[in-house]
Amino acid sequence: MEPSQHGDYLHTWMNYLQYKFNYYIAWKTYAGADSLFAQAQAVRPLLYVGDISIMKLYTEMQRALPYDVVPITEDNYDTVREVFDTNLEFLVEGYGKLVEEKGVLGAIAQLPDGFNPADKYLAAICQKGKAIAAVDLLGNSPTKNELWLSFLVVHEDLKSSGLGAQITEGVVCAAQMAGFTKINLGSFETTAAFWEKQGFTQSGANDNFLTFYRSLQ
Repeated sequence: MEPSQHGDYLHTWMNYLQYKFNYYIAWKTYAGADSLFAQAQAVRPLLYVGDISIMKLYTEMQRALPYDVVPITEDNYDTVREVFDTNLEFLVEGYGKLVEEKGVLGAIAQLPDGFNPADKYLAAICQKGKAIAAVDLLGNSPTKNELWLSFLVVHEDLKSSGLGAQITEGVVCAAQMAGFTKINLGSFETTAAFWEKQGFTQSGANDNFLTFYRSLQ
């Protein structure tokens, strides 16, 4: 075996061992988690062989954006709460009674039926330690290799600053680099013009709720 081949083999074997270790730790944590949100966070380190990993998306988002991208958990939610508090009307409109019943964190942590928790990525966009925006992404949704952008909210003080467009383009670049083929999202009529400016095309409508997509191929 040539030295370069030996190095490649060793690298592959080390990656496999790391994968198995992540698998064991994640599922041990998952088994002891007492909430759906905690379970979703616990499974995050899993890297599924042959599938697009949401962790790859996270890595690419860190590269694409000039901000810190931080997973939102129950432990750090209070530090990013202000972003959601300044967008409460939007969240109530989008999640309805779930916000009242489970609170904002409980509502946004919900997963579609049958959805793989490892493919959910809920993150805060931070600058100098302060959350300035938040984004929720669902990998392999609604179909394999596609990405669903559940929401993008920007702190009230930074609206109309261009931050939303900057983060959107960062998500698009990251999704492309991670291997996703399309980004889908739902929008109310009040924000439809924003998504059209970001290169998204309307694909459907139900009352005042519209769906959009942007091809990454």
